[in-house]
Amino acid sequence: MNNIPFFSIVLPVFNSEKSIKRAIESVLKQKYKNYELLIINDGSTDNSEFIIKNYEVIDKRVKMISIKNSGVSKARNIGLKSAKGCFILFLDSDDFYDENLLQILIELYNQKINLSGLMFLYRINNQKKKVYRSNRKLIEVQINDDHNFIFKIIKNESINYCWNKVFKRSIIEENNLKFDTNLSLGEDLIFCLHYYTAIPKFYFLNEELYVYSKNYGKDNLTARFREERVEIRFKILNEITTFLKRKQVNTKKINPLVNSMLLKDVFAFFMDFHTKKCNLILTERYKLIENVLGEKRVNDMMLDFKSDSLLSCFLFMILKTKNTKLIYFASKILCLKRKF
Repeated sequence: MNNIPFFSIVLPVFNSEKSIKRAIESVLKQKYKNYELLIINDGSTDNSEFIIKNYEVIDKRVKMISIKNSGVSKARNIGLKSAKGCFILFLDSDDFYDENLLQILIELYNQKINLSGLMFLYRINNQKKKVYRSNRKLIEVQINDDHNFIFKIIKNESINYCWNKVFKRSIIEENNLKFDTNLSLGEDLIFCLHYYTAIPKFYFLNEELYVYSKNYGKDNLTARFREERVEIRFKILNEITTFLKRKQVNTKKINPLVNSMLLKDVFAFFMDFHTKKCNLILTERYKLIENVLGEKRVNDMMLDFKSDSLLSCFLFMILKTKNTKLIYFASKILCLKRKF
């Protein structure tokens, strides 16, 4: 009997006692059964470890690995190193799977569909569920050629997450791919870009097979204010630019996309000033705005900015004034609307 799992599911956990049962149950309810569930207990101090141990006893496919609290990237890397399955999927502890996810994947595999890099839709919890199964659509994407589709998934952020994709373990190992433990933002995106650099094509499936639980308030890392957020975004945008150039996308098409993303990133950072997670006094907030406006990358963006979006053009005109108080006031209004 073959004891090697076909799928390895990596589930990092940190103080998730309120949601971890639901996440685990969504895996155990899968109609396809040949998988392992690797739960990386990232130094939880609540009842998460006790809950996970109970499931270990109930089902031998559930395996807990406990580590000192080191962050989600380190936890995922431990999962990657421990995985034995041919294909790897990820799950966050406050989210859950559609019970048909693995069954649909194995059906596609049996139809000779290459699962390496396959991407599927997700929905936000408490939103009305959409059913696509009667009209299943599978799109084959040649990464070097289908530039419009690649632009689309970068712009709509579908590529940003590791949990709505399937990864082949051998490709990860051959290319020594890991999550960057030095980043507290965008580590999923960079991992995905590096993985998609290593494959010539992937498939996009129009089924919502993952449920993102926005109401739980994601990972504690994303809940804090980061003064280094813009610097991190510079690194991420450089990675996106490098990826697109490697895939032979015309530079003239890259710059407008990256500049538009940077503009929104800058204003998203300013909008964070108006949330409870920011404890900076007003003069410190003004100083940070001035520092961002002085960045060469931001000034280069303003010299070469083009967009068809009215919102982007509006933001650009405000940023171009370099009026600290006006920019601060505009970011406050945007935060109330929370457009992005």
